[in-house]
Amino acid sequence: MRFKPSSFGYPQYELHKCADGYYLLGPTGNIATFDEIEVWAEKLLDFASEFEDDIIAHNLENDIKIQQRYEEA
Repeated sequence: MRFKPSSFGYPQYELHKCADGYYLLGPTGNIATFDEIEVWAEKLLDFASEFEDDIIAHNLENDIKIQQRYEEA
């Protein structure tokens, strides 16, 4: 599996369920330590705060598109 940076330059991670909980699969392998997960969570929160208005606008546009498709069906 190949990972590409997101359009914002951040590496992409996938959350997977396993027998004893969850793990993150990323471009350099599994992130297993709390410290690593905490760093990425902090970066994600910073990103969300910085681009909050853009994220809200994007979600509203998608909601409108979904509603239009639903009404056309």
